[in-house]
Amino acid sequence: MFKFLRNKKCEQCTGLKQTVLVENPNEFSSLIKRIKAEVENGNLIALPPENDGYQEEFHLVPNNAPWSDIVLNYFKCSNCNASFKMFADTYHGSKKNGWYCCK
Repeated sequence: MFKFLRNKKCEQCTGLKQTVLVENPNEFSSLIKRIKAEVENGNLIALPPENDGYQEEFHLVPNNAPWSDIVLNYFKCSNCNASFKMFADTYHGSKKNGWYCCK
């Protein structure tokens, strides 16, 4: 009956649903700044970190290097609750560093 509501695209986070892979520190810094702006504008909510030894409060993640060896943060859209992940292995480097929309 309400299927049309589930299929409606959220205008607030549509531009964030693309995977963004980062290949160097400058790209990662730009990604952090973009996500911080989305949080400050109220479009995204930074979720509290889990006590897993990797996550820290997103507002504590510096815009520029040096970063923790692993940067891992989760977010949700403040409108539709779509979930997102930002990940980087800054010590070893990884082809998986970037921004993901979690389905």
